[in-house]
Amino acid sequence: MLTMRLLSSIWRDVCRLAMIVPLFALLTGCGGGGVDTSGVTPGSGPVGMSSSGAVAKDPVSAALPSLPASDVVVPRTSAGLQKVVITLRGMASKGADADKVQEALKGAASMVTAKGGTAGYPLPFIGALSAELPDSGVDALRADPRVAFVEPDLPVQCLATELENSWGVARMGCPAVFSQGNKGTGVRVAIIDTGIDYTHPDLRDAYAGGYDFYSNDSDPMDEFWHGTHVAGIVGARANVTGAIGVAPECRLYGLKCCGKDGGGSFGAVVAALQWCVDNKMQVANISLGSGGYPGQYVENACAAAQAAGVVLVAAAGNSGMAASPGGSTVIYPAAFTTCISVAAVDGSDNRAGFSSTGPRVDVAAPGAGIYSCLPGPSYGYLSGTSMASPHVAGVMALALKRGYTPAQARARLFSTALDLGAVGRDELYGYGRVQADRLIEPGDTVPSVNIVSPSAGSDLSPNALVTFTATASDVEDGDLTSRVVWTLGNQTVAKPSFSIRLPIGTYTATATVTDRAGQRSSASVSVVVRNHSPSLVITSPSSGSSFRLAQAITCTAVASDKEDGDITRSIIWFSNGKHAGNGGRLVLKGLPVGTYTINAQVTDSSRQAGAVASIQVKVTR
Repeated sequence: MLTMRLLSSIWRDVCRLAMIVPLFALLTGCGGGGVDTSGVTPGSGPVGMSSSGAVAKDPVSAALPSLPASDVVVPRTSAGLQKVVITLRGMASKGADADKVQEALKGAASMVTAKGGTAGYPLPFIGALSAELPDSGVDALRADPRVAFVEPDLPVQCLATELENSWGVARMGCPAVFSQGNKGTGVRVAIIDTGIDYTHPDLRDAYAGGYDFYSNDSDPMDEFWHGTHVAGIVGARANVTGAIGVAPECRLYGLKCCGKDGGGSFGAVVAALQWCVDNKMQVANISLGSGGYPGQYVENACAAAQAAGVVLVAAAGNSGMAASPGGSTVIYPAAFTTCISVAAVDGSDNRAGFSSTGPRVDVAAPGAGIYSCLPGPSYGYLSGTSMASPHVAGVMALALKRGYTPAQARARLFSTALDLGAVGRDELYGYGRVQADRLIEPGDTVPSVNIVSPSAGSDLSPNALVTFTATASDVEDGDLTSRVVWTLGNQTVAKPSFSIRLPIGTYTATATVTDRAGQRSSASVSVVVRNHSPSLVITSPSSGSSFRLAQAITCTAVASDKEDGDITRSIIWFSNGKHAGNGGRLVLKGLPVGTYTINAQVTDSSRQAGAVASIQVKVTR
């Protein structure tokens, strides 16, 4: 429990802050302040403040210590169970066998149940499991030699004409990148936040899926507003209305970790990072956090996600200036070196007064009076490092589309930033304000690839000759068709066109081209190869026809198969279930009065039978 002295200290700090920060700013958490759609000018607007999930000292870049137990308020369920994350011993290393990790996590879930608890999300990428446990269960697991540590699942809080409206996009030089043909097309960006209003006209075409880790369902609809605003900054579509995103053709994924009040837990954030790894996200924006060190499992999760190729971009926080040089107000997870920590500047490239400072600030980006999407659908201006972070996430999407690796993109982000404040990297702006037009080398567009044949989803016969053909071009290099390289399974063909006979199966072929500047693009086409069922049609007589007693009944039919062609000769006839003849013509004589069902069936050379064709006829006196 918190001591009275600590509570008193916190209350004095809140009272001092309340004298200079509007009341609503104290209620909106770390991101983005209140909503104002009345026309705030760039560089102004409502400001949010950070909300620490656990009372703690300011984090310092050089050391990220665990909080003393006395400083942590352990989160509990309404039933009094502790909300924790259990990390197993030896299961978080890169060399850990995936099957063994899964088995160990199943065993851990059984342990939790046996101790009177409930298992939550499995987190195999860090060898951990979230859970809710009684105090005795937590103590027992901490003493278990298979368990490395049990840590509280601490809360987090959100940090809270198109181009003319989106001044930050223009300020970073994004229009010059757009003019090169790079709008981040297809790059997968996860928004770890309060969800996304995927019905919003600026976001519905960008939205590509996601998950609600707050309520544990597949619908990450934003019930707050924060995630929708952040998503719009990253990827609002260029549709002549509202706002435009930094990467207006990227694919957005909503990973909801916070609810209606903007609050959530680090356990949900880590589960979202696991989802990012499993679903091959390329960039993840995290505009939320906590002032206190959240635990080793969170640090492990960020490291594992980065190692898997996910670029992590996080808001530095809205806690203002550190008390002394070398001090830090940067929140977590931005304080981890695996994340790109983003501070905020206004329209004049001045540090926003609310923006956190410290050695762990990497770069600065527009974060004051930012116009973007809101649920409703609506639009509004918000301020906060929550708004600065998605500007950088969008730039990372542009850089990955340009062909840079995550490490190259990060290095260029730092080396091309506009130096602000003290010369070189400093604690207010990091390396400086991001410049997309310098990061993405001007005059070098991404090449395009066009698959000429086969058509997507082509339905082919076994061993039929299929020809894969593609063309490619680039603004600077012109025709790049000769540089096309195809991959099909484990085969690589370094030419624009090739033919092959494929057995039964589903195949995806990818055409890739690399321009003379090293930029790469690709396109894929999938085809299905299968043995098609034969078709058969009884051409006469019509079903329901009547014939006189002793009158001959002549039946005709035709049959064909995509692989075999005309197979009429293989037709087999049945009359009332008894074999009656073969081939395309059947003559029935001497049938007594009655009703007869006549069936025709055919089988192709691969012994695949087609549907049975059937008619009924009557014989009368």
